[in-house]
Amino acid sequence: MLKYVDIHTHKVYTDQDVIFIRSFVAGHEDISNDYFFSLGCHPWHADDFSAEVLSLLQKYCKSDNCLAVGEIGLDKLRGPSLDKQMEVFISQLDLAQSFNIPVVIHSVRSYNEILQLRKTYSSEPWIIHGFYGSKELAKQLINRGIYLSIGSKLLSENSRLREILQYFPINYIFFETDVWQNSVKDIYFAAAEILSVTPEVLKEKIFYNFNNVFNVSVV
Repeated sequence: MLKYVDIHTHKVYTDQDVIFIRSFVAGHEDISNDYFFSLGCHPWHADDFSAEVLSLLQKYCKSDNCLAVGEIGLDKLRGPSLDKQMEVFISQLDLAQSFNIPVVIHSVRSYNEILQLRKTYSSEPWIIHGFYGSKELAKQLINRGIYLSIGSKLLSENSRLREILQYFPINYIFFETDVWQNSVKDIYFAAAEILSVTPEVLKEKIFYNFNNVFNVSVV
């Protein structure tokens, strides 16, 4: 039986029908290697990036359960200077490239920079977590081979995502809960209704994306 996938969460599921990737902030949280996880220096904490944090990332990137570097990225509304965030972001993109591991990206008003960097770092899968942009932006990102992860904002009746989700190629979509405490299944059910497919069909599509992007074989 195929499972639901929560690509980016800060909780641990007990549901046996959900595969999840628990996100850890390097240097700020104790890391568990008991389940799939991602690890990175969040742009809000770019000033805390150090040789020790880099060493920690290098150590855990060798783990079979570490599926991505992230969340990392750029935020023009919060955190240290953009120059500092960019320096830390690039260091971690270099790390992901050296381990050939996907990247989970936090982007706030920085999509121009993300698209520009993608020209240099084009070999590893990138996933924009919590995407809430326009149809035009989604098209630009997908055309660069960047995946879009959609969260609980999809459940809002006035969400722009409800209008534009149908234009996204399903093979470039993931779902996530981030800090939302409900199950990712709720997002699947809402998305399936919008896309006029059954939850089971959508589950199959996203499960394929998961195995393909993260190079794992999970049943």
